[in-house]
Amino acid sequence: MTKLLSISMLFFIGLSLQAQKTELTLENAVMQQYRAYYPKRTLLFNWIPGTNDYSYLSPDYQTLMRSSAKKTEAGAVMTTAEVEKITGVKPPYMNVLEWINTNEFYMKIGNKYWRLNAANKTGSVVCKAPADIENESFNTHTEQLAYTIDNNLYMVDKKNSQMQITNFDKSIVSGQAIARSEFGITGGIFWSPKGDKLAFYQKDESNVADYPLLDIDVTPGVLKSIKYPMAGQKSEHAKVGITSFGKTIYIEPTGNKEDYLTNFGWSPDGSFCFIAEVNRDQNHVKLNQYDASNGKLVKTILEEKNDKWTEPEFPVYFINDSEFIWLSERDGFMNMYLYNANTGELVKQLTKNKWVTTEILGHDESGNVFFQGTGETPTESHAFSVNIKSGKQKQLTSDGTHSVNFNSDFSYFFDSYSSISVPNIETINSIKGKQVKLLVTADNPLDNVKIGSADYGTIKAADGETDLYYRLIKPSNFDASKKYPVLIYVYGGPHAQLVTNSWYGGASL
Repeated sequence: MTKLLSISMLFFIGLSLQAQKTELTLENAVMQQYRAYYPKRTLLFNWIPGTNDYSYLSPDYQTLMRSSAKKTEAGAVMTTAEVEKITGVKPPYMNVLEWINTNEFYMKIGNKYWRLNAANKTGSVVCKAPADIENESFNTHTEQLAYTIDNNLYMVDKKNSQMQITNFDKSIVSGQAIARSEFGITGGIFWSPKGDKLAFYQKDESNVADYPLLDIDVTPGVLKSIKYPMAGQKSEHAKVGITSFGKTIYIEPTGNKEDYLTNFGWSPDGSFCFIAEVNRDQNHVKLNQYDASNGKLVKTILEEKNDKWTEPEFPVYFINDSEFIWLSERDGFMNMYLYNANTGELVKQLTKNKWVTTEILGHDESGNVFFQGTGETPTESHAFSVNIKSGKQKQLTSDGTHSVNFNSDFSYFFDSYSSISVPNIETINSIKGKQVKLLVTADNPLDNVKIGSADYGTIKAADGETDLYYRLIKPSNFDASKKYPVLIYVYGGPHAQLVTNSWYGGASL
Protein backbone atom coordinates (compact mmCIF):
# COMPACT_ATOMS: atom_id res chain seq x y z
CA MET A 1 0.00 0.00 0.00
CA THR A 2 2.84 2.37 0.94
CA LYS A 3 4.57 1.62 -2.38
CA LEU A 4 1.38 2.42 -4.33
CA LEU A 5 0.95 5.69 -2.43
CA SER A 6 4.56 6.69 -3.22
CA ILE A 7 4.08 5.98 -6.92
CA SER A 8 0.82 7.93 -6.91
CA MET A 9 2.44 10.88 -5.17
CA LEU A 10 5.30 10.97 -7.71
CA PHE A 11 2.75 10.81 -10.54
CA PHE A 12 0.75 13.76 -9.19
CA ILE A 13 3.92 15.75 -8.43
CA GLY A 14 4.98 15.20 -12.05
CA LEU A 15 1.61 16.41 -13.29
CA SER A 16 1.80 19.40 -10.97
CA LEU A 17 5.28 20.40 -12.22
CA GLN A 18 4.14 20.03 -15.80
CA ALA A 19 1.09 22.15 -15.11
CA GLN A 20 3.25 24.86 -13.52
CA LYS A 21 5.24 25.47 -16.70
CA THR A 22 4.70 29.00 -17.98
CA GLU A 23 3.29 29.72 -21.39
CA LEU A 24 5.61 31.37 -23.90
CA THR A 25 3.70 34.43 -25.05
CA LEU A 26 4.40 36.26 -28.28
CA GLU A 27 5.51 39.33 -26.31
CA ASN A 28 7.99 37.32 -24.24
CA ALA A 29 9.30 35.45 -27.27
CA VAL A 30 10.05 38.73 -29.04
CA MET A 31 10.96 41.14 -26.22
CA GLN A 32 12.57 38.75 -23.72
CA GLN A 33 14.41 36.25 -25.91
CA TYR A 34 17.85 37.74 -25.25
CA ARG A 35 17.06 38.69 -21.64
CA ALA A 36 15.09 36.02 -19.82
CA TYR A 37 15.40 33.14 -22.29
CA TYR A 38 18.97 33.32 -23.56
CA PRO A 39 21.55 30.91 -22.09
CA LYS A 40 24.15 32.33 -19.69
CA ARG A 41 27.17 33.77 -21.50
CA THR A 42 30.28 35.90 -20.97
CA LEU A 43 29.58 39.54 -21.72
CA LEU A 44 31.93 41.52 -24.01
CA PHE A 45 34.94 39.19 -23.91
CA ASN A 46 38.20 40.89 -25.01
CA TRP A 47 41.79 39.66 -24.98
CA ILE A 48 44.35 42.19 -23.71
CA PRO A 49 47.22 42.59 -26.23
CA GLY A 50 50.65 41.22 -25.39
CA THR A 51 49.31 39.11 -22.52
CA ASN A 52 47.26 36.01 -21.73
CA ASP A 53 44.80 38.23 -19.86
CA TYR A 54 41.24 38.97 -20.90
CA SER A 55 38.43 41.25 -19.80
CA TYR A 56 34.67 40.85 -19.63
CA LEU A 57 31.67 42.47 -17.97
CA SER A 58 29.94 41.64 -14.72
CA PRO A 59 26.36 40.31 -15.04
CA ASP A 60 24.95 43.80 -14.41
CA TYR A 61 27.23 45.33 -17.09
CA GLN A 62 28.58 47.88 -14.58
CA THR A 63 32.02 46.44 -13.78
CA LEU A 64 34.90 45.58 -16.09
CA MET A 65 36.49 42.34 -14.86
CA ARG A 66 39.92 40.94 -15.66
CA SER A 67 41.45 37.48 -15.48
CA SER A 68 43.93 35.34 -17.42
CA ALA A 69 44.14 31.96 -19.05
CA LYS A 70 46.04 30.62 -16.04
CA LYS A 71 44.32 32.44 -13.14
CA THR A 72 41.27 31.02 -11.43
CA GLU A 73 40.17 34.26 -9.77
CA ALA A 74 39.02 37.40 -11.58
CA GLY A 75 39.43 40.96 -10.33
CA ALA A 76 37.53 44.18 -10.89
CA VAL A 77 39.26 46.67 -13.21
CA MET A 78 36.92 49.64 -13.44
CA THR A 79 33.27 50.47 -12.80
CA THR A 80 30.82 52.81 -14.47
CA ALA A 81 30.87 54.90 -11.26
CA GLU A 82 34.65 55.34 -11.59
CA VAL A 83 34.24 56.24 -15.26
CA GLU A 84 31.72 58.89 -14.23
CA LYS A 85 34.30 60.46 -11.88
CA ILE A 86 36.77 60.69 -14.77
CA THR A 87 34.44 61.76 -17.56
CA GLY A 88 31.52 63.43 -15.80
CA VAL A 89 29.11 61.05 -17.50
CA LYS A 90 28.00 57.63 -16.27
CA PRO A 91 27.87 55.19 -19.19
CA PRO A 92 25.04 52.65 -19.32
CA TYR A 93 27.64 49.87 -19.35
CA MET A 94 31.40 49.33 -19.66
CA ASN A 95 31.53 49.29 -23.45
CA VAL A 96 35.23 48.65 -24.06
CA LEU A 97 35.99 49.21 -27.76
CA GLU A 98 39.57 47.93 -27.77
CA TRP A 99 42.49 47.46 -25.38
CA ILE A 100 45.50 49.60 -26.30
CA ASN A 101 47.99 47.98 -23.93
CA THR A 102 47.95 46.15 -20.62
CA ASN A 103 46.34 49.08 -18.76
CA GLU A 104 44.62 51.36 -21.29
CA PHE A 105 41.55 50.92 -23.44
CA TYR A 106 39.22 52.97 -25.66
CA MET A 107 35.63 53.61 -24.69
CA LYS A 108 32.91 55.69 -26.33
CA ILE A 109 30.77 57.73 -23.94
CA GLY A 110 28.05 59.81 -25.54
CA ASN A 111 29.64 61.38 -28.61
CA LYS A 112 33.20 61.30 -27.25
CA TYR A 113 35.92 58.69 -27.62
CA TRP A 114 37.96 58.31 -24.42
CA ARG A 115 41.33 56.76 -23.66
CA LEU A 116 41.00 55.36 -20.13
CA ASN A 117 43.72 54.03 -17.83
CA ALA A 118 42.51 51.24 -15.56
CA ALA A 119 45.64 51.27 -13.39
CA ASN A 120 45.59 54.90 -12.22
CA LYS A 121 41.92 55.65 -12.99
CA THR A 122 42.58 58.53 -15.40
CA GLY A 123 41.45 59.33 -18.91
CA SER A 124 41.44 61.82 -21.74
CA VAL A 125 39.21 62.64 -24.71
CA VAL A 126 40.87 61.65 -27.98
CA CYS A 127 38.06 62.44 -30.39
CA LYS A 128 34.64 64.06 -30.37
CA ALA A 129 31.98 63.07 -32.85
CA PRO A 130 29.50 65.63 -34.19
CA ALA A 131 25.79 64.96 -33.75
CA ASP A 132 23.65 63.03 -36.24
CA ILE A 133 26.43 61.16 -38.00
CA GLU A 134 26.38 57.69 -39.55
CA ASN A 135 28.85 54.98 -40.59
CA GLU A 136 31.38 55.87 -37.89
CA SER A 137 34.87 54.37 -38.29
CA PHE A 138 37.33 55.12 -35.47
CA ASN A 139 41.00 54.59 -36.24
CA THR A 140 42.79 53.37 -33.10
CA HIS A 141 46.25 54.01 -34.61
CA THR A 142 45.75 57.72 -35.27
CA GLU A 143 42.74 58.33 -32.99
CA GLN A 144 40.83 59.87 -35.88
CA LEU A 145 37.19 59.38 -36.76
CA ALA A 146 35.66 59.06 -40.23
CA TYR A 147 31.89 59.22 -40.74
CA THR A 148 29.13 60.30 -43.09
CA ILE A 149 26.54 63.06 -42.89
CA ASP A 150 23.77 62.57 -45.42
CA ASN A 151 25.71 61.20 -48.43
CA ASN A 152 29.08 62.89 -47.88
CA LEU A 153 32.23 61.75 -46.06
CA TYR A 154 33.92 63.65 -43.21
CA MET A 155 36.83 63.17 -40.82
CA VAL A 156 37.66 64.52 -37.34
CA ASP A 157 41.22 64.49 -35.98
CA LYS A 158 42.55 64.54 -32.40
CA LYS A 159 42.22 68.33 -32.28
CA ASN A 160 38.51 67.91 -33.08
CA SER A 161 39.05 69.68 -36.37
CA GLN A 162 36.45 68.53 -38.92
CA MET A 163 37.43 67.99 -42.55
CA GLN A 164 34.88 67.46 -45.31
CA ILE A 165 36.32 64.94 -47.73
CA THR A 166 33.51 64.85 -50.31
CA ASN A 167 30.98 67.51 -51.29
CA PHE A 168 28.39 66.24 -53.75
CA ASP A 169 24.64 66.42 -54.20
CA LYS A 170 22.45 63.60 -52.88
CA SER A 171 22.75 61.48 -56.04
CA ILE A 172 26.45 60.82 -55.26
CA VAL A 173 26.85 58.61 -52.16
CA SER A 174 30.25 58.37 -50.44
CA GLY A 175 31.50 56.27 -47.52
CA GLN A 176 28.65 53.76 -47.54
CA ALA A 177 28.28 50.15 -48.62
CA ILE A 178 27.54 49.75 -52.31
CA ALA A 179 25.95 46.99 -54.41
CA ARG A 180 23.29 46.45 -51.70
CA SER A 181 25.91 44.85 -49.40
CA GLU A 182 26.60 41.97 -51.80
CA PHE A 183 30.02 40.41 -52.54
CA GLY A 184 31.01 40.61 -48.88
CA ILE A 185 30.58 44.39 -48.78
CA THR A 186 29.37 45.50 -45.35
CA GLY A 187 30.86 48.99 -45.10
CA GLY A 188 32.23 51.85 -47.16
CA ILE A 189 35.18 53.29 -45.18
CA PHE A 190 38.68 51.75 -45.15
CA TRP A 191 41.59 53.17 -43.14
CA SER A 192 45.08 52.34 -44.39
CA PRO A 193 47.27 50.28 -42.01
CA LYS A 194 49.13 53.39 -40.83
CA GLY A 195 46.05 55.60 -40.85
CA ASP A 196 47.63 58.12 -43.23
CA LYS A 197 45.11 57.37 -46.00
CA LEU A 198 41.40 56.78 -46.12
CA ALA A 199 39.67 54.85 -48.89
CA PHE A 200 35.94 54.86 -49.45
CA TYR A 201 33.29 53.51 -51.75
CA GLN A 202 31.35 55.99 -53.85
CA LYS A 203 28.31 55.36 -56.03
CA ASP A 204 26.62 57.59 -58.58
CA GLU A 205 22.87 56.96 -58.44
CA SER A 206 21.91 59.67 -60.95
CA ASN A 207 20.50 57.16 -63.44
CA VAL A 208 18.83 54.89 -60.90
CA ALA A 209 15.04 55.05 -60.69
CA ASP A 210 13.24 56.01 -57.49
CA TYR A 211 11.38 53.30 -55.61
CA PRO A 212 8.68 54.19 -53.04
CA LEU A 213 8.72 52.71 -49.54
CA LEU A 214 6.03 53.18 -46.89
CA ASP A 215 7.30 54.64 -43.61
CA ILE A 216 5.08 53.03 -40.95
CA ASP A 217 6.79 54.76 -38.02
CA VAL A 218 4.41 57.70 -38.41
CA THR A 219 0.61 57.86 -38.57
CA PRO A 220 -0.61 58.13 -41.22
CA GLY A 221 2.14 56.40 -43.17
CA VAL A 222 4.33 58.43 -45.50
CA LEU A 223 5.85 57.37 -48.80
CA LYS A 224 9.61 57.85 -49.04
CA SER A 225 11.67 57.21 -52.14
CA ILE A 226 14.94 55.32 -52.28
CA LYS A 227 17.20 54.61 -55.23
CA TYR A 228 16.71 50.99 -56.24
CA PRO A 229 17.97 49.51 -59.53
CA MET A 230 15.20 47.20 -60.76
CA ALA A 231 16.08 44.25 -63.01
CA GLY A 232 16.76 45.42 -66.56
CA GLN A 233 17.03 49.08 -65.59
CA LYS A 234 20.07 51.31 -65.22
CA SER A 235 22.20 50.75 -62.15
CA GLU A 236 24.59 52.73 -59.97
CA HIS A 237 28.13 53.50 -61.10
CA ALA A 238 30.79 52.58 -58.56
CA LYS A 239 34.12 54.22 -57.77
CA VAL A 240 36.70 53.96 -55.01
CA GLY A 241 38.09 57.19 -53.59
CA ILE A 242 41.40 57.48 -51.72
CA THR A 243 42.26 60.59 -49.75
CA SER A 244 45.47 61.67 -48.06
CA PHE A 245 43.50 64.46 -46.33
CA GLY A 246 44.65 67.03 -48.83
CA LYS A 247 44.22 65.29 -52.13
CA THR A 248 41.57 62.76 -53.22
CA ILE A 249 41.93 60.47 -56.23
CA TYR A 250 39.38 58.06 -57.70
CA ILE A 251 39.60 54.54 -59.11
CA GLU A 252 37.02 53.57 -61.72
CA PRO A 253 36.19 50.18 -63.27
CA THR A 254 38.57 49.08 -66.01
CA GLY A 255 35.67 47.57 -67.97
CA ASN A 256 32.03 48.68 -68.06
CA LYS A 257 30.90 51.57 -65.86
CA GLU A 258 28.25 49.33 -64.32
CA ASP A 259 30.80 46.74 -63.16
CA TYR A 260 30.96 45.99 -59.44
CA LEU A 261 33.98 47.10 -57.39
CA THR A 262 34.26 44.81 -54.39
CA ASN A 263 36.46 43.44 -51.61
CA PHE A 264 38.68 46.48 -51.09
CA GLY A 265 41.98 45.71 -49.34
CA TRP A 266 45.28 47.43 -48.47
CA SER A 267 48.87 46.25 -48.80
CA PRO A 268 50.69 46.09 -45.41
CA ASP A 269 52.45 49.43 -45.96
CA GLY A 270 49.43 51.18 -47.50
CA SER A 271 51.22 51.91 -50.79
CA PHE A 272 48.85 49.78 -52.84
CA CYS A 273 45.22 48.78 -52.74
CA PHE A 274 43.51 45.73 -54.20
CA ILE A 275 40.00 45.72 -55.67
CA ALA A 276 38.00 42.88 -57.19
CA GLU A 277 36.12 44.01 -60.28
CA VAL A 278 33.10 41.89 -61.22
CA ASN A 279 31.28 42.30 -64.53
CA ARG A 280 27.53 42.89 -64.62
CA ASP A 281 26.83 39.26 -65.62
CA GLN A 282 28.79 38.19 -62.51
CA ASN A 283 30.76 35.53 -64.36
CA HIS A 284 34.15 37.28 -64.63
CA VAL A 285 36.34 38.59 -61.79
CA LYS A 286 39.56 40.59 -62.06
CA LEU A 287 41.65 41.21 -58.93
CA ASN A 288 43.44 44.49 -59.67
CA GLN A 289 46.33 46.14 -57.85
CA TYR A 290 46.42 49.96 -57.84
CA ASP A 291 48.93 52.59 -56.78
CA ALA A 292 47.28 54.27 -53.79
CA SER A 293 49.05 57.59 -54.45
CA ASN A 294 47.60 58.17 -57.91
CA GLY A 295 44.97 55.49 -58.49
CA LYS A 296 46.72 54.01 -61.52
CA LEU A 297 46.42 50.31 -62.31
CA VAL A 298 49.63 48.45 -61.48
CA LYS A 299 48.56 45.01 -62.71
CA THR A 300 45.76 42.50 -62.80
CA ILE A 301 46.91 39.77 -60.45
CA LEU A 302 44.32 37.14 -61.28
CA GLU A 303 41.17 36.54 -63.29
CA GLU A 304 38.40 34.05 -62.65
CA LYS A 305 35.66 33.07 -65.09
CA ASN A 306 32.73 30.70 -64.75
CA ASP A 307 29.78 29.88 -67.01
CA LYS A 308 27.40 30.21 -64.04
CA TRP A 309 28.80 32.91 -61.75
CA THR A 310 31.80 34.13 -59.80
CA GLU A 311 31.40 35.72 -56.41
CA PRO A 312 34.40 37.11 -54.49
CA GLU A 313 33.47 37.52 -50.83
CA PHE A 314 36.70 38.51 -49.06
CA PRO A 315 39.51 41.05 -49.57
CA VAL A 316 43.14 40.02 -49.90
CA TYR A 317 44.66 38.82 -46.62
CA PHE A 318 48.41 39.49 -46.32
CA ILE A 319 50.50 37.07 -44.26
CA ASN A 320 53.74 39.03 -44.87
CA ASP A 321 54.89 41.97 -46.99
CA SER A 322 54.84 40.04 -50.25
CA GLU A 323 52.32 37.19 -49.95
CA PHE A 324 48.58 37.20 -49.53
CA ILE A 325 45.71 34.73 -49.35
CA TRP A 326 42.80 34.95 -51.78
CA LEU A 327 39.59 33.07 -51.03
CA SER A 328 37.86 31.61 -54.06
CA GLU A 329 35.20 29.08 -55.03
CA ARG A 330 37.00 28.16 -58.26
CA ASP A 331 37.11 24.45 -57.31
CA GLY A 332 33.49 24.37 -56.16
CA PHE A 333 34.08 25.29 -52.50
CA MET A 334 35.43 28.39 -50.76
CA ASN A 335 39.12 27.60 -50.33
CA MET A 336 42.32 29.57 -49.70
CA TYR A 337 44.95 30.28 -52.35
CA LEU A 338 48.41 31.73 -51.66
CA TYR A 339 49.68 34.42 -54.08
CA ASN A 340 52.91 36.37 -54.50
CA ALA A 341 51.90 40.05 -54.50
CA ASN A 342 55.04 41.17 -56.33
CA THR A 343 54.78 38.82 -59.29
CA GLY A 344 51.05 38.07 -59.15
CA GLU A 345 51.81 34.35 -59.39
CA LEU A 346 49.88 31.61 -57.61
CA VAL A 347 52.21 29.98 -55.07
CA LYS A 348 49.87 27.15 -54.04
CA GLN A 349 46.32 26.19 -53.17
CA LEU A 350 46.46 26.30 -49.39
CA THR A 351 43.28 24.34 -48.58
CA LYS A 352 41.43 21.74 -50.61
CA ASN A 353 38.33 21.21 -48.48
CA LYS A 354 34.99 19.98 -49.76
CA TRP A 355 33.25 22.43 -47.45
CA VAL A 356 33.03 26.19 -46.97
CA THR A 357 35.66 28.47 -45.43
CA THR A 358 33.76 31.36 -43.87
CA GLU A 359 36.43 33.64 -42.38
CA ILE A 360 40.18 34.07 -41.86
CA LEU A 361 40.77 34.73 -38.16
CA GLY A 362 44.49 35.55 -38.21
CA HIS A 363 47.97 34.04 -38.45
CA ASP A 364 50.97 33.52 -36.17
CA GLU A 365 54.75 33.88 -36.62
CA SER A 366 55.13 30.16 -37.33
CA GLY A 367 53.13 30.40 -40.53
CA ASN A 368 49.89 28.97 -39.21
CA VAL A 369 46.71 30.53 -40.61
CA PHE A 370 43.63 30.28 -38.41
CA PHE A 371 40.22 30.26 -40.00
CA GLN A 372 36.54 29.47 -39.51
CA GLY A 373 34.56 27.00 -41.60
CA THR A 374 31.65 24.59 -41.60
CA GLY A 375 33.78 21.46 -41.55
CA GLU A 376 32.39 18.18 -42.81
CA THR A 377 28.93 18.91 -41.37
CA PRO A 378 27.18 21.82 -43.16
CA THR A 379 25.08 22.66 -40.08
CA GLU A 380 28.12 23.36 -37.87
CA SER A 381 30.89 25.96 -37.56
CA HIS A 382 34.44 25.21 -36.42
CA ALA A 383 37.90 26.73 -36.02
CA PHE A 384 40.85 25.35 -37.99
CA SER A 385 44.52 26.03 -38.62
CA VAL A 386 46.60 25.34 -41.71
CA ASN A 387 50.37 25.66 -42.00
CA ILE A 388 51.54 27.63 -45.03
CA LYS A 389 54.70 25.57 -45.62
CA SER A 390 53.54 22.04 -44.89
CA GLY A 391 49.87 22.46 -45.80
CA LYS A 392 48.96 20.48 -42.68
CA GLN A 393 45.45 21.31 -41.51
CA LYS A 394 44.09 20.86 -37.99
CA GLN A 395 40.56 21.16 -36.60
CA LEU A 396 40.59 22.97 -33.25
CA THR A 397 36.96 22.47 -32.20
CA SER A 398 34.46 19.63 -32.32
CA ASP A 399 30.68 19.08 -32.26
CA GLY A 400 28.28 21.99 -32.59
CA THR A 401 28.53 25.61 -33.62
CA HIS A 402 31.57 27.51 -32.34
CA SER A 403 32.62 31.14 -32.09
CA VAL A 404 36.29 31.59 -31.23
CA ASN A 405 38.54 34.51 -30.31
CA PHE A 406 42.35 34.21 -30.26
CA ASN A 407 44.76 36.14 -28.06
CA SER A 408 47.44 38.29 -29.69
CA ASP A 409 50.11 35.58 -30.10
CA PHE A 410 47.61 32.79 -30.88
CA SER A 411 48.68 30.68 -27.90
CA TYR A 412 45.15 30.58 -26.44
CA PHE A 413 41.61 30.98 -27.72
CA PHE A 414 38.23 31.68 -26.18
CA ASP A 415 35.61 29.22 -27.42
CA SER A 416 31.86 29.66 -27.07
CA TYR A 417 29.78 26.85 -28.50
CA SER A 418 26.35 25.30 -28.42
CA SER A 419 24.42 22.53 -30.09
CA ILE A 420 20.79 21.47 -30.27
CA SER A 421 21.22 19.81 -26.87
CA VAL A 422 23.82 22.19 -25.32
CA PRO A 423 22.67 25.74 -24.42
CA ASN A 424 26.16 27.26 -24.14
CA ILE A 425 29.62 26.20 -22.97
CA GLU A 426 32.57 28.61 -22.88
CA THR A 427 36.18 27.62 -22.38
CA ILE A 428 39.73 28.90 -22.68
CA ASN A 429 41.86 26.47 -24.69
CA SER A 430 45.53 26.30 -25.52
CA ILE A 431 46.43 26.17 -29.18
CA LYS A 432 47.74 22.65 -28.55
CA GLY A 433 44.17 21.52 -27.98
CA LYS A 434 44.03 21.38 -24.18
CA GLN A 435 41.19 23.02 -22.25
CA VAL A 436 42.80 25.20 -19.59
CA LYS A 437 39.73 26.92 -18.16
CA LEU A 438 35.98 26.36 -18.00
CA LEU A 439 34.16 29.70 -17.90
CA VAL A 440 30.48 28.92 -18.45
CA THR A 441 28.22 25.88 -18.50
CA ALA A 442 24.76 27.29 -19.10
CA ASP A 443 21.52 25.77 -17.84
CA ASN A 444 18.52 25.42 -20.08
CA PRO A 445 16.62 28.73 -19.71
CA LEU A 446 13.47 27.08 -21.07
CA ASP A 447 13.22 24.32 -18.47
CA ASN A 448 10.10 25.85 -16.93
CA VAL A 449 8.58 27.11 -20.17
CA LYS A 450 5.94 25.30 -22.18
CA ILE A 451 7.48 25.31 -25.63
CA GLY A 452 7.12 23.38 -28.86
CA SER A 453 9.56 20.76 -30.05
CA ALA A 454 11.62 20.75 -33.23
CA ASP A 455 12.54 17.96 -35.60
CA TYR A 456 15.68 18.07 -37.76
CA GLY A 457 16.54 16.12 -40.87
CA THR A 458 17.30 16.23 -44.58
CA ILE A 459 15.39 16.06 -47.84
CA LYS A 460 16.86 15.56 -51.28
CA ALA A 461 17.21 18.45 -53.71
CA ALA A 462 15.92 18.30 -57.28
CA ASP A 463 19.07 16.48 -58.41
CA GLY A 464 18.15 13.55 -56.15
CA GLU A 465 21.60 13.64 -54.50
CA THR A 466 22.17 16.88 -52.62
CA ASP A 467 20.97 17.01 -49.01
CA LEU A 468 18.92 20.02 -47.94
CA TYR A 469 18.64 20.48 -44.19
CA TYR A 470 15.33 21.30 -42.54
CA ARG A 471 13.99 22.29 -39.13
CA LEU A 472 10.33 21.53 -38.38
CA ILE A 473 8.97 23.32 -35.31
CA LYS A 474 5.79 21.94 -33.78
CA PRO A 475 3.45 23.72 -31.33
CA SER A 476 3.67 22.84 -27.63
CA ASN A 477 0.27 21.15 -27.72
CA PHE A 478 0.96 19.23 -30.92
CA ASP A 479 -1.48 16.45 -31.72
CA ALA A 480 -0.28 14.11 -34.47
CA SER A 481 -3.87 13.19 -35.37
CA LYS A 482 -4.73 16.78 -36.32
CA LYS A 483 -3.91 18.92 -39.35
CA TYR A 484 -2.14 22.25 -38.83
CA PRO A 485 -1.37 25.25 -41.05
CA VAL A 486 2.30 25.34 -42.03
CA LEU A 487 4.49 28.44 -42.34
CA ILE A 488 7.43 27.80 -44.67
CA TYR A 489 10.52 29.99 -44.28
CA VAL A 490 12.91 29.67 -47.21
CA TYR A 491 15.03 32.83 -47.11
CA GLY A 492 18.54 31.49 -47.16
CA GLY A 493 21.14 31.03 -49.84
CA PRO A 494 24.72 29.82 -50.24
CA HIS A 495 26.01 31.93 -47.34
CA ALA A 496 23.20 31.57 -44.80
CA GLN A 497 23.31 28.64 -42.38
CA LEU A 498 19.69 28.83 -41.27
CA VAL A 499 19.48 25.27 -39.90
CA THR A 500 22.39 24.72 -37.52
CA ASN A 501 23.54 22.39 -34.81
CA SER A 502 23.20 25.17 -32.25
CA TRP A 503 20.87 26.12 -29.43
CA TYR A 504 17.30 26.47 -30.82
CA GLY A 505 18.75 24.94 -34.01
CA GLY A 506 19.34 28.41 -35.40
CA ALA A 507 15.72 29.51 -34.84
CA SER A 508 14.34 32.28 -32.68
CA LEU A 509 11.57 31.87 -30.13
